[in-house]
Amino acid sequence: MWNDMKLDQLDGGLNFIDIGASGGFPRDWNQLKRLINYFAFEPNAEERERLSKEESPFNTVAWFSTAVAGSKGEASLYQTRDPLCWSLLEPNHRFLDRFTFAKKFIVDGTTRVPTQALSDVAELQGVDADILKVDSQGLDRDILEQGTALLDRAFYVEMEPGFNDSYLEENTYAEVDIFMREQGFRLFDLNCHRVPRNNTMQAH
Repeated sequence: MWNDMKLDQLDGGLNFIDIGASGGFPRDWNQLKRLINYFAFEPNAEERERLSKEESPFNTVAWFSTAVAGSKGEASLYQTRDPLCWSLLEPNHRFLDRFTFAKKFIVDGTTRVPTQALSDVAELQGVDADILKVDSQGLDRDILEQGTALLDRAFYVEMEPGFNDSYLEENTYAEVDIFMREQGFRLFDLNCHRVPRNNTMQAH
């Protein structure tokens, strides 16, 4: 899905590639919006429709319906109760059920979606990526392994790998950290999210 962006418009500004745009643009970058060429990937059609209808604050913007994964093909998209938890991976309820947020990961349905590797996205060929945000719900390393040409140019990468496997076969932080170090990146900052246990101690 290609909106109002042309490659000849990308001579200036920052090229921001957002893989998993559900929830909206990261607020940390709000002051630079007018300088940003925004490439947004979101397979959740309802969320993509909602966000793409908002007035664009960006220099240019393009929305894509393809689910970015480690390879081109087709996969099941698990539609969890909370749209922010949708993933190409099945939630790992054996781990999740011990926490108070477990209901967010209940799967209400699945749908088959086309997948594409970063290296195969025609609209990204020749794009000098500056910033990558990967909110893939567990596929960070698989996705970026197929996007090393973009990583070679980027100066900042934001990801949300878990320390434990909230999804079956998830790329955990330990795996992602090794890969990113091999690409020349180092951890710059870390936001920790603590969730109460689903037991009698949760109030403490």
